[in-house]
Amino acid sequence: MSLNTQQFARVKALFNRLVELPREARHALDEEHDPAVVSEVQRLLAQTTSVLDNALAFTALNVTTLAPGSGTELGAWTLLEQIGAGGMGKVFRARRSDGHFEQIAAVKLLAGLPHLYALRHLARERQILADLVHPNIARLLDGGSTPHGQPYLVMEFIGGLPILEYCRTRALAPAARLKLLLPVCSAVAFAHQRLVVHCDLKPGNILVTENGQPMLLDFGISKLLTDSDSAIPRTEHAAADSSSTGVSYTPRYASPEQVARDRIGTASDIFSLGLVLAELLEVPWLDGGQPALATLPDELAAIVTKATRTEVVRRYANVDQLAADLRRYLEGEVVLARTPTPAYLLQKWLRRNWLRASVAALFIMLLLGFSWQMRRERDSALAAERATRAVKDYIVAVFQGANPESAGQLDLPVSRFLDAGVERLAAALNDQPKTQAELAIILGGVYQSIGKRQRALQLFERGIELARQQDLPTLLAEGLQRRAYTLYDMGEFAAALIPAREALAAHARLAPRSSAHLASMRLLGSVLGYAGERQEAPGHLSLALELAKTTYGADSLEAALAHLDLARYYGGAGEHAAAVQEHAALAEALFVRAYGANHFQVANAIEMRVLGLVQAGSVAPALPLAEQLVAMRTQLYGEISHPRSYALHVQGSVLRSADKQLQAILAYAASLAIHDVLDGKDAVAGLEPLFGLARAQEESGAHADAAHSFRRFLAIVEQHSAIATRSVPQIRIHLARNLRFAGQLVEAQTELDAALTQLPEATESLAADRID
Repeated sequence: MSLNTQQFARVKALFNRLVELPREARHALDEEHDPAVVSEVQRLLAQTTSVLDNALAFTALNVTTLAPGSGTELGAWTLLEQIGAGGMGKVFRARRSDGHFEQIAAVKLLAGLPHLYALRHLARERQILADLVHPNIARLLDGGSTPHGQPYLVMEFIGGLPILEYCRTRALAPAARLKLLLPVCSAVAFAHQRLVVHCDLKPGNILVTENGQPMLLDFGISKLLTDSDSAIPRTEHAAADSSSTGVSYTPRYASPEQVARDRIGTASDIFSLGLVLAELLEVPWLDGGQPALATLPDELAAIVTKATRTEVVRRYANVDQLAADLRRYLEGEVVLARTPTPAYLLQKWLRRNWLRASVAALFIMLLLGFSWQMRRERDSALAAERATRAVKDYIVAVFQGANPESAGQLDLPVSRFLDAGVERLAAALNDQPKTQAELAIILGGVYQSIGKRQRALQLFERGIELARQQDLPTLLAEGLQRRAYTLYDMGEFAAALIPAREALAAHARLAPRSSAHLASMRLLGSVLGYAGERQEAPGHLSLALELAKTTYGADSLEAALAHLDLARYYGGAGEHAAAVQEHAALAEALFVRAYGANHFQVANAIEMRVLGLVQAGSVAPALPLAEQLVAMRTQLYGEISHPRSYALHVQGSVLRSADKQLQAILAYAASLAIHDVLDGKDAVAGLEPLFGLARAQEESGAHADAAHSFRRFLAIVEQHSAIATRSVPQIRIHLARNLRFAGQLVEAQTELDAALTQLPEATESLAADRID
C-alpha cells in the first residue's frame, strides 16, 4: 500500500500509541477516518501481535529457568549484571574469568529460545561485527552459545552516556552537537561500504565516552545488502530474519519502508540519521510523530528534510553526502540540501569573501538577477531552471574575474561598481518597496565595509524609511542596528544612541536571546560607554555575557563577543586594567580556538590586551603586542583601512606612554592620514589620532607642529558643534602653551583669553599660563 507523507505520519503516530496497549484498549483506531491509515496500522499491529504470541509460546516452555543470569559463566566470561534489553535480546556486563587477563565486556543474549531464523540472524550479526573494525563502532570480541543452545555475542564494553544525554548534561551548543554526529556518520558510511545496514539508528544506540568519542552500538537488526535470503517469504517468523525488518526496530526512528515492511537499503539509515540529527538539536516533535523543523535555522531544516524524505530517491544518495552538508553548514559554505536561490548563494559568498574587491560587481549582478526570480514565478519550470543556471554561471564568472591575474589589477575599484549600479537598481525596482528596502540595507553594509560611511548612512536611512512604511519589523531592526553601528564606528556616539535603543527593543520582541538580540544589547552597551553613560552601559554588556553563556555556552562565539565588548567598555572607562585584560584574554582564546590565530576578531582582542597593559603601567610588554596588531590588520585589511588606522592609533598611544615620542608621532600621523583619505580632513573620526599627534608633538618639543595640530582639532570641533569630545577650553590652553613656546606670544594670549571666556570657573588655574 502506498501512503503519502501525511498518511505515513499518522500511521507512525497511531502505531506508537497502540502497540503497547491490549487489544480491547485500542479505541483510537475508531477515531481515524482514513481507511488507508486504519488498514496499515491494523496490519502492523497484527504482525507485531503474531511475533509476541510466538514469544509467549516459548515462555510457556519454562524459558525463565533456562535463561542465563548474573553469575552465569559463558566460556571465558562471567555475567555480572544486566545493563540493557532490546527487541533482539538482553545485554549483560561481564568480566573475563579465564585468568589470562582482566577485561570487562558486554555480552548480548538472544531473547527467548532460538528458532531457525533467529539463529541465522545472530550468526549473521557475528560475522557482520567481526568485519566492522572502525574507531567509532563497538568491536566484536568473542561469541558462542549457552549450554541450552542460546547464542551470545561478546562486545567491547563502552562506558559512556547516550549521545542525547551527553549533549544535555554538558549543555553543548548546536555546532558542538553537529561535530559529535560527524564521526557517527563516518561509522555508518563505513558499514554501508561493506554492504551492511544498521536498521536501528537512534540516540540510545550511540554512546559518547568520557573523552568525547561517539561509539555506534548494536548491529542486531542489520542486514547485508547482498543477502541471499532476501527472497524468503514473510511467514510468522520472517520478522526475525534480516530479509525484512519486521518489528525489530524503534518506531520513532523507523523509515517509511521499514514501517511498510518493504525491502530496505542504506537510505533507511539515512532517514534515521536525519531524525537523530533533529533530536540532537532539541527539535520538538509534533503529534504526527514528525519533528517541528520550523524551530531550526533554514539550512539545518533543509538538511533534516532531505534526509527524511518519504521517497527514497529524494534523500541523500549516501551518508557521506549528509555528512558533507553538515560540514558545509559548520564552515559557513553553501548547503546543497537548500534551494540554491541567488540570494542564498550571495549571502554565503559574502560571509566568506566580504573583503574581496570584486564583491561589488558580483553583488550588483545578483541583485539584477532578482528580476529573473520574479519572472520565474510567472513562467514555466523550464524557464525558472534556465534563470537559476544563468545566475550560477555568472557567480563563477565573477569569481574568475576577481582573480588579480584575470582582472589586470590587484585592487579593483569597488566603489565604482557600486555607484554605477545603485541608482539603476533603485529605478528598476521602483514599484517594489520591500525589495528596495532590502537592497538599501545590504548595499549600505557593502559601502560601510569599504569605508564609505556617509553613503552607507544614506542607504540605511532609506532602507529604514521603507521598512517602516511597509511594516517590515525584521528588516527595520536590521537597518537600525547597522545605522547605529556605523555612527558608533564614526565616533558619533550621541547620534548612535537613538537607533541603537530602537534596534534592541525590536530584536527583543522579534527573537529574544537570538544572536541579533545579543548583538543589539552589546552595541547599545558600547555606545552608552563611549557616550559617558557609565551607570547604564555595564548592565547591558554584563547581561549580554550572561545570556550568551546560558543560551550558547561559556565557550561559544557569542560569549567571546560579549567578553570583547566588556573589555572595550572597561578600557574606555579607565582604572579597570585587570578587567580589561581578563575579558580580552578570554575573548582571544575563544576566537583563536574557533578561527585560528590570524582572524580579525583575534586582532580586536589583542588591541584590548594592549590597552589593559598600558592602563596597568606595563608598557614594555604592550609594545610588541601593538606592533603585532598593526601587522595583523595590515595583512587582513590593507594599508588604507579603518582597522589599520585604529591599530596605528593604539601603537602611537603605547609609544607615547613609553616616552618614545618621535615614533609615536609617526604612528599617529599614519593613522590620521588614513582617516583623511577615507573620511575627509574635517571628519570627526580623525579627532582621536589628531589629539594624540598634537600631544606627542608637544611632548617632543615640536611646538609649532603641535600648535598646528591643535588648531586643526579646534576647527573640526567647531564645524561639528554637536559632537561632545575633549574640553575645548583645555585644547585652547594646549594651543596657547605651544604658541608661547614657538614665540607667537600675541596669538598665545588670544587663545588664553578665549579659554577664560569659555570656562570662567578655571580662571585661577589659567592665570599661571597668562602671557605678559
